[in-house]
Amino acid sequence: MLIFSIAKKVIKGFFRNIVFIPILIGLPLFQMFVISSVFNEIPSPAINPMGSDIVEIILIGKASSLSMIQGFAVTMVVMFTMLTSILLATTEIAEREEKTIARIFSTPIKKSQYIIGSITGQFIILGLSASSLIFLMKMIFKIDFGPSLIGLAIITITVVFVSLAMGMVFSGMFDNSKVASGVMSTIIVVMTFLSGGLTMNTGFGEVSKFTINWWASQGYINLMEGNGITSLSHSLMVLIPLGLALSVLATIVYRREGING
Repeated sequence: MLIFSIAKKVIKGFFRNIVFIPILIGLPLFQMFVISSVFNEIPSPAINPMGSDIVEIILIGKASSLSMIQGFAVTMVVMFTMLTSILLATTEIAEREEKTIARIFSTPIKKSQYIIGSITGQFIILGLSASSLIFLMKMIFKIDFGPSLIGLAIITITVVFVSLAMGMVFSGMFDNSKVASGVMSTIIVVMTFLSGGLTMNTGFGEVSKFTINWWASQGYINLMEGNGITSLSHSLMVLIPLGLALSVLATIVYRREGING
C-alpha cells in the first residue's frame, strides 16, 4: 500500500542519519549514567540515618517509594520523546525548503496519502524512540517502570501522540527549520523546567499543570508506584484531548498556510 511505503521511506530516512541516534538515545543514557553515579555517592543510611529520606523528599517532592533515578528517568523519556518530534518537524520543514515535497506532489501521489504516510512513519519513529529508552533504562540502570506493561504502553503511546501533534503544529507554523528548532527546543526545555523535571521537585505548583511534561510524568510516576491502569485516568483525560486539539490546530495551520511543499 502506498501509505505504508511512504511511512517506510520516512522511517528509513530518519534512521539513515547517524547523528540522530546518539542524540536521542545516547545522550539521555549518558545523563542517566551521570545522575546514577552522583546518586551512588550520596552517604548511605548507615552514615546518615535520615539521609535517604531527606534526599527523597527534596528530589521527589513527596515521601514515596520512588527514587531520584526513577524520577529522572521519567523526565528523560518524556523530554526526549518531545525532542524527537522536533527533529521530525524540522526535517519536514527542511524538505519544504529544499522543494523535496513539491517534487513528490508533482508525481501521481496524492497529498493526503503523503501526509498520512508521513504521520504514520513519524508515529512509529517516536514510538520506537520512547520504547528503546524505556527498555535500555530498565536493562542498564534497572529502572522499575511498574508492573503494568499495558499501562506503560498506553501512557507511552499517548505521549507519542501529543508530541507528534505538537510537532505538526510547529511544522506548519514555521518556514525556516533552524528557527523552528530553536523555538521548539526552548519551549520544551521551559516546560520541562516548570514541570519540575530539571530540578527533581514537585515543580511550580499549579503552573506545572499547564505543561505537557507534568501530566505525562504523572502517568509514568503512578505506574512506578505500583498502581494499575486506572491510575492513568487523570493524565489521559488531559493529554488525549490536548493531542486532539493540537491535531485540529495543525490541520488548520496547514490549510491556512497552504502548505504543499
